[in-house]
Amino acid sequence: MNMDVETLISWDTEFSADSVEWCPVDMFQHVLVCGTYQLVEGEGQTRTSRQGRLHLLAVVKEQMIERLESLDMPAVLDCKWAPEVVRGRVLLAVANAVGEVCLFRLTQNTELEIPRERLVHETKMVLPKREDSQELLALSLDWSTAGGDVKIGVSDSQGCISVLRLDDLGFHVEHNWSAHQFESWTVHFDAFNPHICYTGGDDCKLRVYDLKSCLDIACTTNSSHEAGVTSFSSSKISEHALLSGSYDEQVRQWDTRQMRRPIGEQTVGGGVWRLRRQPRTEQLTLVACMYNGFCLLNQQLSVVAEYKIHKSIAYGADWAHFTDAAKHFPHLTTAEGVIGTCSFYDHKLCIASLIKKMID
Repeated sequence: MNMDVETLISWDTEFSADSVEWCPVDMFQHVLVCGTYQLVEGEGQTRTSRQGRLHLLAVVKEQMIERLESLDMPAVLDCKWAPEVVRGRVLLAVANAVGEVCLFRLTQNTELEIPRERLVHETKMVLPKREDSQELLALSLDWSTAGGDVKIGVSDSQGCISVLRLDDLGFHVEHNWSAHQFESWTVHFDAFNPHICYTGGDDCKLRVYDLKSCLDIACTTNSSHEAGVTSFSSSKISEHALLSGSYDEQVRQWDTRQMRRPIGEQTVGGGVWRLRRQPRTEQLTLVACMYNGFCLLNQQLSVVAEYKIHKSIAYGADWAHFTDAAKHFPHLTTAEGVIGTCSFYDHKLCIASLIKKMID
């Protein structure tokens, strides 16, 4: 190990927390959201409902976080900010437990003495589902904004993938197909080619699809994973570089030109749920290891730090996008980055800094 992880803020999310996302847009980089998922027993315990709450938060001063608002909604399975401003709007997409993708716009309430950020609901889309199914959960989503062509890929509990196009009139289903035998846990657009998407399912398959081709059959199907495939991260710096994560506790590194076998592997324990590369440099990758906390990998997939403060399932993980951590946390003059993490049953959100260990 050659890095320390220092907890700066710990915050109670009330409901069980499963996703945390920092806003990437310059003027709002102090803002983050946390999505939650709570099973609520019905009358007589004959029926349960999945309820959620989306917290909009801001780092306001050193070691202090402010809740700007909390929105009640169906349980949140995933949420992601658009990677850039879309037609003058800062947008957040939310995947929920009733098979919807909901779109919110971040704005400022200028009626206050000190303007504060808030979320405004823009539109939503109910995902297509099979006729014989009574239940559909939207499980994960990913944005593509290449060339101004704005799309959101969504995976669902029926094993399907939907690609939604967003224009001034709202969402339109551009593609919908069956990708996996069981749940499609994740979908991810290639950072260099927005027509290529990677999907992972509970059938242990990694699949590659070309949106310009027939989607009845994947371009590539890989069976290297020994359990469900849950997460991807493609490099924005190095073309053809892809990471995948799985319940089998492995992070795998791929060259997308040759997908027969991974070019690197690392066991992190606990089952991988989320992979996030460090913004701009990609020197480090933040991994949510479910039953083994969080860890950080370097570019050679070596574990350089572990973060075990959470006492429950480690689900949510993301990097703050601000380049100067000391602007928000004045004592962090040597910080290598700031992360947000959250965990489930202990309903905890943490903000932490990464500090290089001094070697005598």
